[in-house]
Amino acid sequence: EYLADRFHVPAGGMTALSIEEIAKEKGLSPEVVDTIKRIFADCDMARYAPSQFSHERREEIFRSLKEVIDHLEKMK
Repeated sequence: EYLADRFHVPAGGMTALSIEEIAKEKGLSPEVVDTIKRIFADCDMARYAPSQFSHERREEIFRSLKEVIDHLEKMK
């Protein structure tokens, strides 16, 4: 939802694939896009196989997400 709000798109339309299109328009770096896509993939995996994610892995994903949000907040 944060990404959808940030980029003014419907939340239902925000997918790992659509983020690439949005990234081109907004000038996001490939590294940030890769991180976002990885977070999307991890969230999908956690939804269907939650037991595969240790507490440490969840913390790592959370840190990655926080870094992305911090980066996006610094952008104009």
